[in-house]
Amino acid sequence: MKRIPLAVGIVIALVIGVLFVHPATSLQMQYPFYWLTCGKKPVIASDYTKAYVKPGEYDYGVSFLDSGLYCTEEDAQREGYKPTR
Repeated sequence: MKRIPLAVGIVIALVIGVLFVHPATSLQMQYPFYWLTCGKKPVIASDYTKAYVKPGEYDYGVSFLDSGLYCTEEDAQREGYKPTR
């Protein structure tokens, strides 16, 4: 059996760490899970603006500034987020 060089192992570990731990990508990776479990597109909330955006609104989409996904507006409001408009 062939062994993987140490450098390759380190690169693989870094890629996995970035994909599953880095905050800029983790919410984007959670989005499909929330879409399936909620049965609809989730509400996206941002700690930067303390506001949330609903599916169908012009600026709906996950970005690196966003910090939470919620199934309903009520869930987002319970956590202290306000509507964007």
